[in-house]
Amino acid sequence: MPEKSRLNELAEHRKLLLLEADLHRNLIALEVEKLRDAVTDLDSHRQQITSSPWLLAGSTITGLFALRHWRQVARWAPAAITVFQWVKSVIKK
Repeated sequence: MPEKSRLNELAEHRKLLLLEADLHRNLIALEVEKLRDAVTDLDSHRQQITSSPWLLAGSTITGLFALRHWRQVARWAPAAITVFQWVKSVIKK
């Protein structure tokens, strides 16, 4: 009799592991889909920037400025990211 209960426990444990594995597979699939959307957005932004010479020049100058003054940029980066996320959330509403 104890062997049967042990087998039932193992069977239940196996079922739980299979459900957990399925859950993780679904989570990974969702993350992959989110990454694909992000890459698509990045590609569209890259195309916008490279299509306009003014945006391309501005991006280059901004990058050079950030490289030259990286300490000040690093100090202000968290605040800038927070403001950017806030503006993005306000625009979405």
